Amino acid sequence: MALSGRSVRKFTKAESFQLFMEGLRSLQSYDEEADKDQPSDEDILNERLCKAEEFFRKCFDNYPRDILPRYYLGLVLSIRGQIEQARQLRSELKGKDPKTIPNDPDALFLQAAKIFEQIADEVGRGDLLAYAQYNQAQALAKTGPLRS
Repeated sequence: MALSGRSVRKFTKAESFQLFMEGLRSLQSYDEEADKDQPSDEDILNERLCKAEEFFRKCFDNYPRDILPRYYLGLVLSIRGQIEQARQLRSELKGKDPKTIPNDPDALFLQAAKIFEQIADEVGRGDLLAYAQYNQAQALAKTGPLRS
């Protein structure tokens, strides 16, 4: 069932909106740290991204019908997937076994793609449909080849 454009921006409860806004603040703080002219502190970046994920995930867990927190959770999972891919590449370039990286980037990308697919199915039309489909395609394109 497709939702109207206005329904996409509705939140179930005030707490859902509060959690969403806290997630956005954490994500904005992450972006500000990443955009600094000098090299960013990886620990600070990780902390801020984890905090954003925590808020969006809590919102998703408690208010699963709210679309925007789910969409942003998908974005955070995609960012984490990119980070894990970079860590794997860094390990490979240093001659280390990339399988020692704790988080599988493909699993993160696939989780994000699933979220974007569900959102696209729910909204049915409008800008969020296009954004969800685009981000789903991007997440799937970043996964590694299937292993047999």
